[in-house]
Amino acid sequence: MAYIGKKPTAAPLTSSDITDSIISLPKLTDGTDGNLISYDASGNPVAVATGTDGQVLTSTGAGSPPAFEALPSTSADFVKITSTNISSSVSSVSLDGHFSSTYNHYQIVGTGLLFTNTYNTATSGLRARIRQSNTDISGSYYIWTLNKALSSWNGTNSWSVTSGYNLNYFQILQYITANSSYTGNFVMNVHNPLDTSYRKSIHWQTSSFNLPDGNTSWHQLISENGAASYLSGTAATSGFTFYPAAGNFTGGTITIYGLTQ
Repeated sequence: MAYIGKKPTAAPLTSSDITDSIISLPKLTDGTDGNLISYDASGNPVAVATGTDGQVLTSTGAGSPPAFEALPSTSADFVKITSTNISSSVSSVSLDGHFSSTYNHYQIVGTGLLFTNTYNTATSGLRARIRQSNTDISGSYYIWTLNKALSSWNGTNSWSVTSGYNLNYFQILQYITANSSYTGNFVMNVHNPLDTSYRKSIHWQTSSFNLPDGNTSWHQLISENGAASYLSGTAATSGFTFYPAAGNFTGGTITIYGLTQ
């Protein structure tokens, strides 16, 4: 800069030397697409790296700039892991390889289940086996119990307990009519399936309709609560196989959910 006379004393530029709103965006230095400007503990400007879709800007505490991070999961969220839709006649449904260290607790939910056969005895209906290393475990080491409550449209109500020991399956649901208007449903809770330090236990709830002897004017609503365990060894459970005691499935959905910790 040219000057006449004495050279002025150098002085740093201060904020009071710059008129408000005089610096436009094109005059700022180039940056990285999506970055934000923040300040570190010394008050120096720093860039905040671009996040990804779905992340939110989160404080990382005093002395460091914020950062884009994924939203944390809440403590009671069920996350859908896999689902099998039964659209044709099949003898069994196996769900395997879906347990991981991400979750300790799972729910397996069967809805709208339809069957080719009518089941009217305590040992008929829907059964299951655990799977280990992608194989059904069919040894006679299962123990289970079912508490059944029944309410009929004719005003008859009853309650009973059925149990099994040293069997090669456990019974989930006992009574249901083969009719597209009446379905079977269950919710099964599975705890720490991959743990190898103790024997596993499972518990569940069911609901179903039954028409005794095909009598359409005598509907029975049935609710069952059950628990089961496999008493031979403590190997990890990799999945379950569900199957009717006789006949086939003809419809319904079986879904696995994981519960976040």
